[in-house]
Amino acid sequence: MFLAGFALSVTMPLGAPYPGAAMLGAADRQKCMTSYRLKTADSLDRVAGFYAAEASAAHTPLVADTGAGSKNYRTLVFISQPRYLSIVLSRDGGETSVRVRFHLDRPAGCS
Repeated sequence: MFLAGFALSVTMPLGAPYPGAAMLGAADRQKCMTSYRLKTADSLDRVAGFYAAEASAAHTPLVADTGAGSKNYRTLVFISQPRYLSIVLSRDGGETSVRVRFHLDRPAGCS
């Protein structure tokens, strides 16, 4: 699987898609950020746990967790300059929708 021009694997340090999830459209890579959407039948907590483990492995700490404990909505933000990862999760009809935005470095011109 490819995302915005680079191969994905379990070794990707930050921003890899949730395993087994269905991608919703193409990933969008702009100058400063890469973003994509996906869906999975897994719970919010399970998906959040995957991204928390991924961020921890990349030494990128959690700085915000809005909706922890909610069964329907949750937002997580991980930051360790220059790395940034934002995960927005929502649950409806037995599926979890996931929006991922991340960058691994700060290209010139990004604030």
